Amino acid sequence: MKQLVTLLLLHIITFGQAQIVGKITDTNSQKIPYVNIYLENSYTGTTSNDDGNYKLALNYTGNHTIVYQFLGYKTVTKKITIESFPYILNITLEPETTTLQEVVINNNEDPADRIIRATIAKRKENLASISKYTADFYSRGVWKIKNAPEENTRPKHKRN
Repeated sequence: MKQLVTLLLLHIITFGQAQIVGKITDTNSQKIPYVNIYLENSYTGTTSNDDGNYKLALNYTGNHTIVYQFLGYKTVTKKITIESFPYILNITLEPETTTLQEVVINNNEDPADRIIRATIAKRKENLASISKYTADFYSRGVWKIKNAPEENTRPKHKRN
């Protein structure tokens, strides 16, 4: 019996330490906090702390695909094979630049006017598509509030 309990505790300790650990940095070796880290196609995930360190809890060895995502950096997907825990995996994220197309601000016309003209031009088409919808059932609900406060009970000021 004693051996069974010892074996069970040893298994729980080993199982409880099953994790991937590491540090996330950028290309200048600066730590990156709050990076999203997760197993691909699962709900298992974590984030890196203020120092860029993370621990991702796993419950089995084998092949895994881990995704690292953070705004302003390229997403990194790592395919790994874990044979024992803890598994150390340090990651370097590369900056990603995002550019927007040119934005032109013009005060000659309200954008809503263009939408309204387009809607008016398609009025017959829109009315025809709306008329296709019918309902065989109509339900009207009545709401009742329980325990609502009474009318305002503040004293009213008298005018002199």
